[in-house]
Amino acid sequence: MRCFVFIYAGFLLMTGSSSGADFKAILSKAKNGDKGAQYRLAEMYAEAQGVEQDYLKASQWARKAADQGDAKAQYRLASIMYMGVDGKRRQPEALKLFLKSAAGLKVLAKEGDADAQSKLGILYMRGIGVQKDLKQAAQLFKESAEAGYAKAQTDLAGAYLVGRGVIRNPTTAGHWFEKAAKAGYGEAQIQLGLL
Repeated sequence: MRCFVFIYAGFLLMTGSSSGADFKAILSKAKNGDKGAQYRLAEMYAEAQGVEQDYLKASQWARKAADQGDAKAQYRLASIMYMGVDGKRRQPEALKLFLKSAAGLKVLAKEGDADAQSKLGILYMRGIGVQKDLKQAAQLFKESAEAGYAKAQTDLAGAYLVGRGVIRNPTTAGHWFEKAAKAGYGEAQIQLGLL
C-alpha cells in the first residue's frame, strides 16, 4: 500500500524548471487563446515546473484548453477535480472528463506523444475511461519512459517495484527510478532514496 501511495503521489507531483522568458512567452500565447500554451501553463502550475505550485491556476488554465478540446488538458483538469486539490472534489464530473479525454489521448499516444502515453497509462492502470489493463498501462509507461519522459519512468519503475502489469523486478525498478531522478523528477528521487 505504501508503494501505491508514493506512485499515486507521482500522479500529481513533478519538479522541473522553466526560464522566466519561457514562462512569459507561454503566458502570452495562453492569454491569446493558444490551447497548447494553456495546457502547458496548467502542467507548470500543477506540477511546480518553474513556478510555485498552484492548483487553482492549473485548474483555470486547464479548463481553457479543455474547453477547446485538448485531451491532455481534459485529463489534467479531471485529475485536479477528482482529487479536489483546487479546493473542491468533483468526482462525478471528473470521471466524465477522464472518459472524454481517453479518446484523444489514444490518438496522441499512437502518434508517439510521450505525455499522452503516460496519462493514458494511468487511465489503464486505474480503469478510468477505459477497461482496466495493467499490461497495457505498463506498455504505455515503457514507451513514454523510453522517450525520456520522467513521469512515465517513475510510473514504470513503480510497476516493476510491485509487479503491476509486469513481472516484479526491483532492480529494473531502481534503474527507472534512477533515470527519472537524474532528470530531476522529485518523486523518483524520493523513491530512489527509499530503495
